[in-house]
Amino acid sequence: MFKDDIERTTGKVLKDKGYKKVFLGKRCIYYIKRYSDKLAFYIRCSDNRHHDGAVSVEMVFTAIQLPDDRIVTFEVGVHIEILKVYFDITDELMIAAGKKVVAIESNIGNVSNTILEELKKPYFPKKRNEVFKDILLVYDTINEDIDIQEEFVSLKKEVCKCIKKNRTSEIFQLCSEFVDSLPSDYFSIRKIELDINEIKDNLEEQVYAQCILDA
Repeated sequence: MFKDDIERTTGKVLKDKGYKKVFLGKRCIYYIKRYSDKLAFYIRCSDNRHHDGAVSVEMVFTAIQLPDDRIVTFEVGVHIEILKVYFDITDELMIAAGKKVVAIESNIGNVSNTILEELKKPYFPKKRNEVFKDILLVYDTINEDIDIQEEFVSLKKEVCKCIKKNRTSEIFQLCSEFVDSLPSDYFSIRKIELDINEIKDNLEEQVYAQCILDA
């Protein structure tokens, strides 16, 4: 099975270097690792042989977000094709793919400032960029508010517990209750003009994305 093949080859190399795995399906696995409080590495391993495609390994260095296939279409950051192979797929090839990821990771840090600037001013402005800016605006506003740090740290600890126990359906409720606990004018006085439900959705998405790297 593809899952087992990846786990004993590419996945083993990455796990030994601190990557966590996230299953998107039986033919798609992500390995994820935090770089900083704003950036992370996302390694997508996929098997498209059932559609006459290839087994591929892709590396994305970008802003922290949920590990799903929106990452590979998000044009902020660096997207590198590590391996694409149609035939004669061997353990040696897949192990080499993991080693190449590790080699690139250890030398790619100089790009981080470029990615952070690109988040502010994308080279390829698209609707997705605007949506993501709103997500970061809500998260960063709360995360940088020293007056509620204790409560926010507590929220993230609870979200990490939910992820570890596979109770991810509870995460939105936790974030919703956190927003409700803030003063009613908390966001308006900070010039965040989003609907309260958008605020809750945005907070939940980024808290989840952050915590899955650490859980």
